[in-house]
Amino acid sequence: LDFGLFTGLFEATYAEARRGLGDDARARKHALAAIAAMPTAPGNEPMVHGLRTLYLLAKSAGDVDEALKWYEQYTAADQAFSDDRSQRVLAYQMASHESRARA
Repeated sequence: LDFGLFTGLFEATYAEARRGLGDDARARKHALAAIAAMPTAPGNEPMVHGLRTLYLLAKSAGDVDEALKWYEQYTAADQAFSDDRSQRVLAYQMASHESRARA
């Protein structure tokens, strides 16, 4: 079990919920906690959602510089997460085809 991942997912989900309720201070706190839970993996779901929440908070506050900073990090993490998922799907498909070819 990867408790860092579970913690990160919880924090990211809670941050999004708090933002939706207009509780920006708690949303920010939990978004930062989601990112901190997964510091070594640049493209993971908690980080993507945490960075997106921080971007949206800064954007809604009208802080253009802060919003741009978070947006750039968010898009980079989102791309890394998408690339990782694509590689996993491709590896699974290749293994599945090889297994069928042998059978």
